[in-house]
Amino acid sequence: MGGKVYAAGDADEAVRVINEIIGEKAKGKTCCAPILLPEGGAERRDVSLLIQTDLPFQGSNEKLLGEIDVGVTRADYAIAETGCVVELAYDDALRLVSSLSRIHIVVVEEATIMPTLQDLAQRIRELLTGKATKPTITLIGGPSRTSDIELKSVLGVHGPKEVLAVLVGEEGGSA
Repeated sequence: MGGKVYAAGDADEAVRVINEIIGEKAKGKTCCAPILLPEGGAERRDVSLLIQTDLPFQGSNEKLLGEIDVGVTRADYAIAETGCVVELAYDDALRLVSSLSRIHIVVVEEATIMPTLQDLAQRIRELLTGKATKPTITLIGGPSRTSDIELKSVLGVHGPKEVLAVLVGEEGGSA
C-alpha cells in the first residue's frame, strides 16, 4: 500500500536501524512510544529508551504530541495479504504518535504477522472476548492519501507523509 521496510535480526539491530532512520530523516522533534521487544526466551525489554528522541512519551500530553516530526511505535500485528500494520491502542496518545507525525516508523515483530485480514479478525476476537475495556484498532496501510476535486493525489494531509516499517525477527538482517 505504500512505505518502506527495513529488516533487523533482533532488538539491538532494530534500535540501530531506527536511530539511523531518525538521523537521516528527522527535521524536527521525535517521540517514541514504549516498544517491548523479545530479549531471549519469554523476556522482553523496552527499547524505546535507546532510541534518539526529543520528546518523552507522555501518555496524555496531546500538545507535545502535536509537535512530532518523527513518531516511533510498535505494531501489535501486521497483515501479509495487505501489507497493513495494526495498532491496538488503549491510550489515544499511542495512536497520536503514529497519526500526527510527518514520518511514522513502526516496529513489526515477525511473529505477529497474520496471513490474512480474516486471521487477524479471529485473533482479535479471541483476544478481546470477555474483556471490559476495548482498544481502538487502527489499520495503517501506508502514508495518508487524499485527492482533490481534480483527482490529484496528495500525501500526508491527514497523517504521515511517510511510513517506514522495521521488521524484527529471525528472517531479518542488515538493512
